[in-house]
Amino acid sequence: MNFITKPTVKVGKNKYITEFQAELGEIFKGEGENKKKLLLLAKLVKSQFDVKDLIEETKTKVVKDAKSKLQQSRTGVRPSTSGGNNKKSLSDFNF
Repeated sequence: MNFITKPTVKVGKNKYITEFQAELGEIFKGEGENKKKLLLLAKLVKSQFDVKDLIEETKTKVVKDAKSKLQQSRTGVRPSTSGGNNKKSLSDFNF
C-alpha cells in the first residue's frame, strides 16, 4: 500500500512523489524496455484489465519455447546400442 500512497521519491526541493508515480513516469517516457511496459499498460487499460488475451499469448510463447528446446535437444542424438546387440531394425535396411 505504501507503494501507492507514501511519497518517498524526491523530485525537487522539498517535493516527493510515491514510488507508483515515479514508476509510471518512467513507463510514460517510453524508452528502452519501458516501451514494452507502456504497450502492455495501454493494452490492459483498453481491455478494462481483462487479461485473457495476455494469458493466451503467454501460453503460446511458453509452448513455442518448449517446442524449440525439445527440437534442439533432439538434433544430433542417436540411439545407443547397448550390450553388444548387433541386431538391425527394419529401418536400417535399404530396399
